[in-house]
Amino acid sequence: SCLVIKITEESEAFVSKVFPKLKENLRRAQMDTDVGVFVRKCIIISAIFALNVSVIFFLILLKTGLVLLTLPIYIFFFIIIFLICMNIPKFNMAKVRQDIEGDIFTPSRMLLTLLESGNSLISAMESVSYTKAKSSKYFGKIASEIYVGKNVDQAIEDAIKYTPSDSFRMVLEPIKKSLKTGTDIQTNLQSTLQQL
Repeated sequence: SCLVIKITEESEAFVSKVFPKLKENLRRAQMDTDVGVFVRKCIIISAIFALNVSVIFFLILLKTGLVLLTLPIYIFFFIIIFLICMNIPKFNMAKVRQDIEGDIFTPSRMLLTLLESGNSLISAMESVSYTKAKSSKYFGKIASEIYVGKNVDQAIEDAIKYTPSDSFRMVLEPIKKSLKTGTDIQTNLQSTLQQL
């Protein structure tokens, strides 16, 4: 048991060196999981898949006397499946980006309208999250983080840092700037929406 834990920890440390952006990519992909847990899942999935394939090859090679080829076959399939698993965050990031980019203008326009109507930034973001636009939930996520205690500036900063969408970043940047400088959010946001 201790040996398995030690091997797993060393594997995670190795993976962190080979995939240094994994932690950030998991957040950008909206995958709420720890790096260690994700790596362990990838190792287990790869090991099981490679084992199943190797058993099939073993039975085939048994007749030809080339049973020793089973080991390199196992290693080959383990590496291939592991690399595919490790790229899942990138695939998810592409999906998140597509969701946001597809309809970012509608919730952004609604956000501006709500702010112009006198709503606070947090309540405006929460209201926007209830729209049918796929991108609206990402505004709601910022509001949720603020409600559970995160600083407003930090919540916006993190959303900018961890979004895979350039358009969403464009919408949040003027809000961040306004919060830091005390300038009018609506004016800055209006200018951004014209660019979008």
